[in-house]
Amino acid sequence: MVETGSDFLSGDLISASLIVYRKNGITALVDLRGDDQNGTRMCLVSDMYSKWFSHFPQQCPLKVLDLGANGGGFSLSLLAAGFSFSKCVCVEMNPNTYIRLQFNLNYNCPGTGTAVNAAVAGRNGSVSIMKNQGGTSDSIYLKHLDAEKSLVEVPLITFDELAGSYFGTDKNTIIDVCKIDVEGAEYEILHSDTCQSLLRTKILIIEIHDGDRAKLMERICSLGFCEIFAEKQINDGVHCFENKELKVQK
Repeated sequence: MVETGSDFLSGDLISASLIVYRKNGITALVDLRGDDQNGTRMCLVSDMYSKWFSHFPQQCPLKVLDLGANGGGFSLSLLAAGFSFSKCVCVEMNPNTYIRLQFNLNYNCPGTGTAVNAAVAGRNGSVSIMKNQGGTSDSIYLKHLDAEKSLVEVPLITFDELAGSYFGTDKNTIIDVCKIDVEGAEYEILHSDTCQSLLRTKILIIEIHDGDRAKLMERICSLGFCEIFAEKQINDGVHCFENKELKVQK
């Protein structure tokens, strides 16, 4: 499978559903059964995130935390744009999508990329999710009508626990970029008292799903963030914020 045009990737057909895409030296494994073409691939071929990259720290390797990483499209798009990582932690709850995420990180940023199979929430515990190949709409709130054998348990982890485990608890240790796309769980994460590590995050890029968006935006601003508006920003639910106390040097 080959796509042409400067904004597209070359693709090699591996099987009926597995395809490897390449762009700017980056190799991405996607599974059509897991809707990766609308997740991992879309991050690489569109500007859904890259339209804000000029506002990201430019001088040094990045510390990145990606919640709801899918197959790693956000991190791969950073690499394709010329960024590098000192540490990149990507969290994905679907075990099958996690396997593809792990491959993509190990192949493209060995030693600096870490995949975590968990779901981020405002509380600890576990959640039952569908046992499938994955999907861009996977959510901890999805109602399941299938038999119990079609479900799999994954751990719930809080933002602060995650940040502390992988970036340490020192408030002076900065997370350069945090991306959140967790299909509605952003509300309980950010409205809880378990997201204090956001205070040491420079850039927050987040997709806000249906709910009281105005109240959530107010909460983000109360944590010390101001919104960055992209030149070509559209109303797709994705927003980018900068920590006013941790100004980005460009």
